[in-house]
Amino acid sequence: MQHVLQTALSAGLSATSGFHSSRPPPMPKDHDDTQDLTPSGFVPQGFPEGKVTYRGKNSNVDASWITIGAWPWGDTATWHWDDATERGPLKQAWQILLKKGVNHIDTAQVYGSGESKRICGELVAGMNQNDFPPKEYRFFSYPMKYIEPTLEVQKRIAEKLGVPVAAVALNYNLVHGIVPVVGVRKPEQAEQDTAALRWALSREEIAELDRVSFEGKTTALWQQG
Repeated sequence: MQHVLQTALSAGLSATSGFHSSRPPPMPKDHDDTQDLTPSGFVPQGFPEGKVTYRGKNSNVDASWITIGAWPWGDTATWHWDDATERGPLKQAWQILLKKGVNHIDTAQVYGSGESKRICGELVAGMNQNDFPPKEYRFFSYPMKYIEPTLEVQKRIAEKLGVPVAAVALNYNLVHGIVPVVGVRKPEQAEQDTAALRWALSREEIAELDRVSFEGKTTALWQQG
């Protein structure tokens, strides 16, 4: 199954909404950069101080503001996973994530032909399921060449604030009330991703990022872009 996913995604197939254009549309000129922002005093925190509540038919589930994407775990076809060298660092990264208040895992049976879920099972062994609520959707990204201007602004803001570039991108999502899905395979990535918590971009920095951003596409399950 992992080889089927690799072929489809390479052709531009989104896991949630069919095929899409490889070139993202720019933000509309009349875009209101204050629209859909969280309240000005909002600062994303780690779980359980900060949490997102997913409402279910029979009960609700509380989870962290950041979600860990488990697709690469065990997937040798698309993500070139090397179990001999990566399983140990991933376990270290998981402990960092839990310490920083990130406990939400994005997984699916097809990831790595089931190996991703087996790895998840090892990581959460002995934990209460309420402490690691799973979730099962994904998205597909645009080619890097189209987002270089956005990355340049992110780098400039990151240098000014003294945080990783990844933390700026994630915090931008968080202050818009979006739960980002991040990839983690080693401790350094866990540190970079959790650096997005416990602070918030200014309105001026958000507006600067908006000017070089793209218009996302909303599906029934997901936000792309």
